[in-house]
Amino acid sequence: MQDIDPENSALMAAAKKTSEKQQAKRRKARLRQKQLIALEALLVIRWVLRYAEGVVKEQPWSPWLQISLIMFLVAGAFGWFLWVIQRTAEKSVEGTTRLVERMPIPMPMLVVHFLVFVILFVAYAWQLGFIEQIQADAEQTMNSVEQNLE
Repeated sequence: MQDIDPENSALMAAAKKTSEKQQAKRRKARLRQKQLIALEALLVIRWVLRYAEGVVKEQPWSPWLQISLIMFLVAGAFGWFLWVIQRTAEKSVEGTTRLVERMPIPMPMLVVHFLVFVILFVAYAWQLGFIEQIQADAEQTMNSVEQNLE
């Protein structure tokens, strides 16, 4: 029979506990990644739906038909949204993580998500017609800064 070294078994128990903690951290990080991907997808779907609403509103159809079609589009899009997110979230997290890890410049995943949200913000601003207003505000700010510098 082998004698069990109490010091060795204590080290093994500590290593197992550390490994379990690391696995729990990874699970939490994956969950956060899934939540961010779901939110990004939700914003993309809403952006597409706003475009579709505009197209439907421009048609010479009766308001009843327009409202019904828009409601159908929203219900259909969000029903499929949940299904697609459940199916693809895991693959997306793994693929995005591999892509970011292969980048020549290390980039935390939160930076990647921040960039996605910035792109979505610009898309929403463009679709809602605020791009011109944002540009005008930026020009006004630049003019005021230039006047203050003189």
